[in-house]
Amino acid sequence: RSPAPIPFPVCIHVVTLAVTNGCGTSLATATFEVLEGPMIDITLPQDSVCVGDQIAVMGNSTGTSLSFSWVASNPSIIFSDPNIETPTIDFTGVPFGAYSVTVTVENSVCDPVMTTFNIYVNDEPVVSLDPISDGCGSVSFSPGFSFGIPLENIDDFLWELNDGTTTEIISTDADPGNIVVNTPGSYILTLTATNACGTDNASQSFRVLE
Repeated sequence: RSPAPIPFPVCIHVVTLAVTNGCGTSLATATFEVLEGPMIDITLPQDSVCVGDQIAVMGNSTGTSLSFSWVASNPSIIFSDPNIETPTIDFTGVPFGAYSVTVTVENSVCDPVMTTFNIYVNDEPVVSLDPISDGCGSVSFSPGFSFGIPLENIDDFLWELNDGTTTEIISTDADPGNIVVNTPGSYILTLTATNACGTDNASQSFRVLE
């Protein structure tokens, strides 16, 4: 008759069946392993990186004979080894934007489990400033500019006007609005933008003629 079900702990087991009658005893054995299912314990050190950054995955997952498989939402995101628990993830050449990486953990018997990490890839600003026309007696203008990345990806803005002797801060806003210069002379307008990935600036010169 069949024995009652027995819960087996995680390890390798050997089961022996003995059958006996008046003529003797016969033995049969079978070996099997109870595997521990995967328990994911994987983290990323940050959820925002700069283009060109590399981050090292941290992990302490448990389970028997685990295998790992990493995939990314953008093929430009490269894993040092997509089949280990803690690869290094390389964001070189990845355009700024929102992405995800997913790891699947499994063994030969238990159901696979997976987890997904969302990562935002930022880039340093690339500032450009349109030429400014000279003026007679005064110059009034609203500067044309661009940053190469969205405004929300930039932390600090700085507009400065230099007259050859002193530098005046015009604005710390993304757009300084209309700028008016009434004193004759030669000027340089500089725009600087900064975020966690770097700093860039651009300048244009103009003159106020008498």
